Amino acid sequence: MNWKKEAVSLLKDYSAKQEAMSSLKERYRMLDAEMKSLRAGQSDKIPLKGDLSRAQDRLINSIAEKEQLKQNYAFVRQQLNWIDRGLSVLEPNERMVLEGFYISAGPRAKDDLMDALCIERSALYELKDRALRKFTMSMYGLLES
Repeated sequence: MNWKKEAVSLLKDYSAKQEAMSSLKERYRMLDAEMKSLRAGQSDKIPLKGDLSRAQDRLINSIAEKEQLKQNYAFVRQQLNWIDRGLSVLEPNERMVLEGFYISAGPRAKDDLMDALCIERSALYELKDRALRKFTMSMYGLLES
């Protein structure tokens, strides 16, 4: 496995994972509210032939979805913490370079980094490679297997 590729993939997905945290929380709150309204609106209607009523079916589906959302949230939170620990071993300029190349890459990211760090393009790529190597080693303990 190429661990450097895995590290780059994690860095590229970092912003999306941060956004997912907000989305997961919001969806969880929506399901919570929906479940409260479903419970409040239940009647004493007994389903025929053992079938669940639509309200009961929606309630069960909401419970299952909430459980899945909790698991997804915990997984994404764990990944973000893991990436943050990997980034924390970097020098500030190394972190800035990895963020500029992978996390918040824009059309002028490389030029902006060169200006901010007062370095040439070749030095920027050397710094990126060094930072990525350090990040990968802190995440996986090795670069390739």
